[in-house]
Amino acid sequence: GGPPAALYLLPAIGEKTAYLATIQAYFTLCNITNLGLRIAKGALMEGYTVDILIGWIAVLIGTLCGLWAFKRVNQNALKRLVYAFIGLNGLWVVMQELFLA
Repeated sequence: GGPPAALYLLPAIGEKTAYLATIQAYFTLCNITNLGLRIAKGALMEGYTVDILIGWIAVLIGTLCGLWAFKRVNQNALKRLVYAFIGLNGLWVVMQELFLA
């Protein structure tokens, strides 16, 4: 998943632009694989077309906003942000298990 990949790649790849390129390539390959498996299993139906297009538009907007922010964040701030999001993600998973299960 995403958090373990980010946790591994951030210290393994020193420079922030190389980190961004690597993590983007990782997620692109994961999403292409996921899409291929869904198509092969028949889980992707015509009724989902509008939802998928809306999702792609949201991803494009998020990517553009992320690139705008990425250009304004230095290397150390990026590390702190990534680790903070990973920590919040872990906390969210634990809270769901404790209170929503």
